[in-house]
Amino acid sequence: MEIIRHLSDEQLSDMLLESDMQSLEPTLRVLPEWAQAMTERPETFWRKQQESIQQRIASTEDRRRHSAPVLAWAMAVAVVALAVIFLNHGPSGSNSLPPTLQTQITDPDHELLLHVEEAVQSGGPAALEPAAMLAQEISEHAVLAPTATYPKKETSHEN
Repeated sequence: MEIIRHLSDEQLSDMLLESDMQSLEPTLRVLPEWAQAMTERPETFWRKQQESIQQRIASTEDRRRHSAPVLAWAMAVAVVALAVIFLNHGPSGSNSLPPTLQTQITDPDHELLLHVEEAVQSGGPAALEPAAMLAQEISEHAVLAPTATYPKKETSHEN
C-alpha cells in the first residue's frame, strides 16, 4: 500500500491496466472454445428455438390484429367528440370565449399592420420631426432662391 502512494498517475494507470489484462486473460482464452461449444448444439435445440421465435411473432401479430379495431374506434369517438365540442362552442353571433382568451387569439400580423398604419398616418416618429422641418426649409429655400450660376468652364479649341 505504501508503494502505491509514491507512484505517479501514469505509473498507477499502467499498473491498473496490467492488472485488468491479467484478470481478463483466462476468460478471453476460454472464449473461442465456449463459442464453438455453443454452435455445436443438436438439431432439436435449433428446432425449439425456431418454434419459440415463430410463436412470439404470431402472438405479436395477434395482439396487433386485436388492437387495430379498438384504436380505430377510439379515434372515431375522439373525432366525433371534438366535432360536437366545436359545433356547440364555436364562434357564433356572440363570442363565447372569456375576454382573456379573446385577447390571446389575436393575429400578430394584424397587430403589426395596425402599428404600421398608425405610423404612416402620424407622419413619422417624433424624433425625426426636427429633420423633417430642416428638409422642408431646405426645399422651400431651393424653390425661392434663384438658380445659382456657376462660371462656365472654358473649352479650348486648338487648331
